[in-house]
Formats: sequence, structure tokens, C-alpha cells
Amino acid sequence: MLVRWAIRRYMDLLPAWLQVVLVGLVVVWLGWGMLFDTSKSGGLAGYNHTDRPIFSFWVNDNWGEGI
Repeated sequence: MLVRWAIRRYMDLLPAWLQVVLVGLVVVWLGWGMLFDTSKSGGLAGYNHTDRPIFSFWVNDNWGEGI
């Protein structure tokens, strides 16, 4: 109820054309988020598909183990 009052109070101060533009931008922003999933929370997953996983390796004169 408080949020609705605040939005109404400040929207009444703006001209009608600017209200239409702001509402249009919000609608486009929400629609874009629904149509094109822009989630940054983990769309990439890695899997080990090797038949024989590498448990030790030699790189740049250093021996590495246990990844």
C-alpha cells in the first residue's frame, strides 16, 4: 500500500507522455527478462567425459597431482 502511494505520488508529478514512456520501458524490461533468460546464476556446467581421467600431470617443469 505504501509503495503504491509513493509510485502514484511521483507519477502524478510527471507529464502523461513521460509516464507512458516509463511504463513502456518497464514492460519491455520485464518482457526481455522473460523471453531471453539472462540468468547469471550458473548456466555453465562442466563434466568429465574422459574414459581415463588424468590424476597427475607435468606442466612447465612442475609435477601436479589430485585435481
